[in-house]
Amino acid sequence: MPTFPSAEWIDGFCRELEGHPRAVHVVGELGGVYRFIIEPGGPLAERRQYDVALALSDGAATVRRVDNPERHRVTVRTDYPRWQQLLRGQLDLGPAMLFGRVRLRGDLAALLNAR
Repeated sequence: MPTFPSAEWIDGFCRELEGHPRAVHVVGELGGVYRFIIEPGGPLAERRQYDVALALSDGAATVRRVDNPERHRVTVRTDYPRWQQLLRGQLDLGPAMLFGRVRLRGDLAALLNAR
């Protein structure tokens, strides 16, 4: 199993999202490029950044890591330990954003209106 936050891990994560039963619905509402930034902390000594594109193609969801996108819809940034907590379901995103533990920038209205 690839280790978070390696490129292999994010590619596997994209495949899982793409195969989710609600992928077409979610990608239809949230399509675009999302930037995920993992700041150093814990065992991670270097900053990592991944851009993930969500799109519909011939009625199917595609979720892929992309390089050098022209724009991104939302940026999510936090440090390694907090990403770990988010992925394990140990950190509630709402309070984490309010207290500045997780920073989001971009088209937040789209995220809040998605169903």
